[in-house]
Amino acid sequence: MALEFISPKKRKKVLIQTITGFFVFVLALFSLLIFFRPPKPEKVEEVFTPEEIEIDFETLKSEKVSNLDLFEVKVKKVFDYRAETEDGRTREGRVMASSKEEAEKILKDFELVEIELKEREVGRDNPFFEEELIGVMEGIDELREEFGDSSEFQELLIRIEENPEETERLIEDFKGIMKE
Repeated sequence: MALEFISPKKRKKVLIQTITGFFVFVLALFSLLIFFRPPKPEKVEEVFTPEEIEIDFETLKSEKVSNLDLFEVKVKKVFDYRAETEDGRTREGRVMASSKEEAEKILKDFELVEIELKEREVGRDNPFFEEELIGVMEGIDELREEFGDSSEFQELLIRIEENPEETERLIEDFKGIMKE
């Protein structure tokens, strides 16, 4: 009769394998019982009952509806311009307006003469142009309300037109000068 000793490492390994096997067996058993069982049929209760809706189309033929003014949406277009100031300097840039006539009026308000306008093609090299322009115009409108159409303000507009990428810095410089 020989005694066989099992080392503690081997006993530990056998115990871990036994526990792991037991858990795999239990998991497989639950999977078979739960996932492969056919679902119980449930009674479906209707909650929504549609109501009958009647539409009176005669209202569309009434006098009140036929006398309504049409709503027109004016789409803003972007125009490239080249113009001269009253002192003879040439200015180039872009302006947003719903028509060529409106663009000319806007530029004449900035005291520009001999205006050449050309509508920009659909599609832009800078898709964020309108948003940038709107932000700049709002800032300029606030300055116009605060400082009026002074010669310093007109000079600011000319400088912004010459260097549009420096608009924010120019506006801040202008505010600093006007506060002094």
